[in-house]
Amino acid sequence: MCSHHLSSIHLIGDRRQTSATQDLALSYSLSPSISQIECAMVTTLAEILPHAARIHGDRIALIVDDRQFSFRELDAMSNRVASGLAAIGINPGDRVSLFGPNSWEWLVSYYGIVKTGAVVNPLSSMLTPDEVRYSVIDAGARAVVASSDKAGTLLPMKGLGNLTDVVCWAEAPIEGARLLSHWLQPASPDFSARRREASDLAAICYTSGTTGRPKGAMQSHRAVVGAATGTALMAAWTADDRVVTALPLFHVYGSSVFNAAMIAGSTLILIPRFNEVSVLSAIQRYRATMMDGVPTAYYYLLAHPDFRQIRSLQPHPLLGGRADVVVRQIVGVHRAHRLSGVRSLGHDGARRRHQRKPGLRPEQARNHWSAVSGQCVPRRRCR
Repeated sequence: MCSHHLSSIHLIGDRRQTSATQDLALSYSLSPSISQIECAMVTTLAEILPHAARIHGDRIALIVDDRQFSFRELDAMSNRVASGLAAIGINPGDRVSLFGPNSWEWLVSYYGIVKTGAVVNPLSSMLTPDEVRYSVIDAGARAVVASSDKAGTLLPMKGLGNLTDVVCWAEAPIEGARLLSHWLQPASPDFSARRREASDLAAICYTSGTTGRPKGAMQSHRAVVGAATGTALMAAWTADDRVVTALPLFHVYGSSVFNAAMIAGSTLILIPRFNEVSVLSAIQRYRATMMDGVPTAYYYLLAHPDFRQIRSLQPHPLLGGRADVVVRQIVGVHRAHRLSGVRSLGHDGARRRHQRKPGLRPEQARNHWSAVSGQCVPRRRCR
């Protein structure tokens, strides 16, 4: 397995930051909230929730279905998970796999794992038993935290490789597994996150294995935090934003989005599984200002008649493969239905909230169809 980290991105504000990062910071008109990101000096995953809880406290951090959690509540619950993991012998550098669908338990477990100093190994919730077995053993996982429906796959694996414990979020006891709910019950939410360096290994994320066995991509804390900070900076997220996402949390894109929301103090509205009706309903119900998704998701949303009723979303970069095609379709919808305009995001994809430019007609918008960042968003005037 390759021992090199995927990235050496330095955070904005780090004295060791590269000139490229300095140029990135200068290329954006940072809002006051984003400036707080610059000053936060969050360098490891374990620092994200404690910092957010100190700054944002009882503000709503996460909405899943009809449940809402504040930043302080998420921090306290992840501390309890960390305490439970430490009690069963999880130490800094140990591997802990995380296996289940989008849920608040998944997110709390993720931050609990990294607070112990362990390396998180997010697994695709769609893996077959053989694929799970390979990834868990290959990563050297000491424990797996999973949803109850995964217990049947995981429990026979105890004793293989380094695996000694299976922890499930479930409503009823499962023979052979520990219950996450038992860890969340203790009165004291105190846990001192174990110190890690930005260069230490934070996550092992496996590829899909379409051309062979999945390969574990090793990511440092600097890589994961840097990607999340960059996500927040590119779209100028603030504590006033409400971000809808149905991206799988185990995916690196999903990781960038949910970590970015916590860093920026935004409210994350988590959809368990993508469905265009559920996403559009959440956008309208919570007056969401942001949404991140893959091109296929945008196609379904654009084809739904309720899409034309959305008014709360703000312009921000479209990221990912074939985003250029999605942007062309969005602009086509704008022109066909005479919506209220588009907004040019510029070649660097920055959403410049505080640097106004003279208004442009849609046909004057910059015709720069990048596969990295889309340039125009419907229902917004060009700036």
